[in-house]
Amino acid sequence: AQAAAEEEARAAAEIEANGQQALEQLSDAERAAIAAELESVRGAVPAAELRSCRIGLVSYLIERTKFKSLLVKIQFLSGYPSQPLVVDISSRVLHQDLVAKLSDSIEASMRKEWSGEPMLLKIYQRCRAFIHENMLVFAWDEIRRCRAKLPARDALKAMERKGLVRLSLVEGKYDLEAVITVPDAYPREPVETVVKSRTFTPSFLRIFDVHAREIARKYSVGITSANPEHKIQSKGDPVPHVLEIIKFLVNTVHSLPRMRCPLSKEKVLPADPQAYGDHQSKSKRMIRIYCGHFYQTKALEEYLGNPPFEKVKSCVVCGLPLYHDDVITDPKRLERAWAQRQAKAREIDEVMDFLA
Repeated sequence: AQAAAEEEARAAAEIEANGQQALEQLSDAERAAIAAELESVRGAVPAAELRSCRIGLVSYLIERTKFKSLLVKIQFLSGYPSQPLVVDISSRVLHQDLVAKLSDSIEASMRKEWSGEPMLLKIYQRCRAFIHENMLVFAWDEIRRCRAKLPARDALKAMERKGLVRLSLVEGKYDLEAVITVPDAYPREPVETVVKSRTFTPSFLRIFDVHAREIARKYSVGITSANPEHKIQSKGDPVPHVLEIIKFLVNTVHSLPRMRCPLSKEKVLPADPQAYGDHQSKSKRMIRIYCGHFYQTKALEEYLGNPPFEKVKSCVVCGLPLYHDDVITDPKRLERAWAQRQAKAREIDEVMDFLA
C-alpha cells in the first residue's frame, strides 16, 4: 500500500509538472475562462471527491465502496475548450480494460458533443454515474469471462442499473433459469441466487440453490479452499464469486443429464424429464452424497453393505469419504448388518438341506 501511494504521488507530481508547462501556452482569456470553470467545479463537486482544483491540475476521487473507486486527473491544453483536455483515469480495484473503455468514451465525447463547451463537470458526472449507477462494475470482468465461455445455446444478460445477472441454460430437454443479485457491497456481501426450472425437480433445484449460496458465503469471507474433510484452510479478504457460481450452474446443468452412477452405470436423469417419476422408483432412485457425486441408492447400499469394513468407504470418483443422511455409512453398523444377513442365509441353507 505504501509503494502504491508513493507511485501515485510520483505520478501526480509528474502530471502537475506537465501541467505547468502547458499553462505557459495559455492566453489570458483562456486562463480567465478556466478560472471561472474551476469556481463552478468547487461549487458543484463535494469536497470529499475534489482532491485538487487548480489551473495546473484538477483531480477527482470518486468512491462508492472499497471495491468501487476511480481517480481522475485532468490537465488543460491551449485551445481549450475547442481542444480536449488531457484526462487520466485510474483505479486500484476495477479492471483496467473497463477503465480504458470509460476513458475512450470520455475522449470521444470531448472531441464530438462536448467540443467548445466546459468539460470539467461533464467528466465528473460521467465518472460518478459510472461508479454509482452501474451496480455490476466490480463484477464486470467476471461477467465478460462468463460470456466468452458460455455455450452457444445458453444466454447471459447483465442488468447494470439493477445489479442483476440473468442466466438461461439448456441441456437437451432440461432447462434452468437463474437470477444472480449483486449487492452494492459485493464481494464483501455475498450475492443472492434464485433458480427456477420447468424440468428439474424441486430436489435438484435445492441442490443448485444450496450450493450457490455456499459458494457465495465462503468467498465473501475469503474462504476459497477446503481439505478432504471439508474444513476451512484459508480465510482472508472477500473474493469475487459471480464467476464461480455461474461456472457451477453451467457445469452442473450440462453434466447432470449425461451423468451416470459410477457403480450401476445408470443415468442420473432420464433423457425425457416426463419420465422422471419412474426414474425415482426405490430401486432406481439417485441420491447426491456429501462430496457432490450421484449414486443409485440400491447400488450404493450394496457397495457399502459388503466387505471390507475397516473404515468408511470412499467415493469411487473423488476418493472423499462417503456420507449421506439417508444411507448407513458407519463401518461397525454395516459389518453387524452384514454378519446378521450371513447368519440368516446360513440358517435358510440349513433348513433347505434338511428339507431336501
